[in-house]
Amino acid sequence: MKKILVVDDEEMIRMSLERELSEAGYAVLTAENGKQGVQIAQEQNLDLILLDIMMPEMNGVETIDFLKKNRQTKNIPIIFMTNLVEEGDVNNGFVKGSKGIDQYFIAKPFDMDEVFKLVHASIGKP
Repeated sequence: MKKILVVDDEEMIRMSLERELSEAGYAVLTAENGKQGVQIAQEQNLDLILLDIMMPEMNGVETIDFLKKNRQTKNIPIIFMTNLVEEGDVNNGFVKGSKGIDQYFIAKPFDMDEVFKLVHASIGKP
């Protein structure tokens, strides 16, 4: 079973994603900040991380930086979830106008169809 980690400081978002992704057949773990996310990523064999950007203790940028520098976690695909961009700013998971950023983004509030589209593009269906 493909394993996804959801890292977000908003409990409702974690719970919603955990429910939807679990019902779709994925194993889902959650963390409320980047520090917890890093710990789980090092302990588990993850297939994907859904990562919020704005969080306390360790934000998403610091988290992805740590994960990509760590031999054990550097190859885990990561999708950013953020309210720093609007849905209209994102096209097929990429922020319009950004260059050299090979990183999927989901604008909050998100549409679950868009979440599944990017999850399937990253790791396939369960």
